[in-house]
Amino acid sequence: MDDLKSDLRHKFGVNVLLSEDAKNTETSRPYIPEEVEDAPNILIRPADANDAAFILETWLDGHAKQNRNQSAISLFKMHRPIVEELLETSFTYVACNQSITDQIYGYVCAKRHDFDVLNKKRSLLIVHWAHVKSVFRTMGMASTILERVFGYRRGEKVLHTHQSRIIKDLKRGHNLEYAPKCQTADGSDVFVTHFAAERIKHYGGQHGNKRNSSKARRKRSKTPDTIETRVEGSTGTTG
Repeated sequence: MDDLKSDLRHKFGVNVLLSEDAKNTETSRPYIPEEVEDAPNILIRPADANDAAFILETWLDGHAKQNRNQSAISLFKMHRPIVEELLETSFTYVACNQSITDQIYGYVCAKRHDFDVLNKKRSLLIVHWAHVKSVFRTMGMASTILERVFGYRRGEKVLHTHQSRIIKDLKRGHNLEYAPKCQTADGSDVFVTHFAAERIKHYGGQHGNKRNSSKARRKRSKTPDTIETRVEGSTGTTG
């Protein structure tokens, strides 16, 4: 068991656990594997070492199909280390057969990044790859994993670092932005830093505008009294 956990940590990140307790993706809410209500034979669980070959093969093949203008060297030999690094630093969950858990229907590799905006906790979800076998693509498996594991809420901004068939399908009705620079941990950190600064500027500007509007209203409310006082003073002098 210890060897399996060690292999998991190497392939899928130090925070992926094999315990029967609630699972936690660090910045995501705790998640207990459960049946998908609309499809009782489907179980969502953390990826394990036995899934590595399937995930690497489908990820690299899917990436290659979306980038046919690149050479095999770029798409496989050079991109494989990037995928392996993402599997280590992010979190991968699979939808599988409840009875035969190594029968995978689809999976999502993603990570939610936390940051502060004016002393309020905010977060940005970055999805690195999503794959669902073609026969199951109308069942909403990728969306279910994103919602239940990573706390996705429809309408929130989500970055995706790779183009894929599933991502193209998810773009309908979702606020997705392609961000290939976030394929590395450094790239993600830089983007989140700039994104947080934009949010601070946005919300700070809104608060500033509210304060200025309040001052303007107070100033306008005082203006009639001032005019009236001047008129009265002027009348008294004339008389």
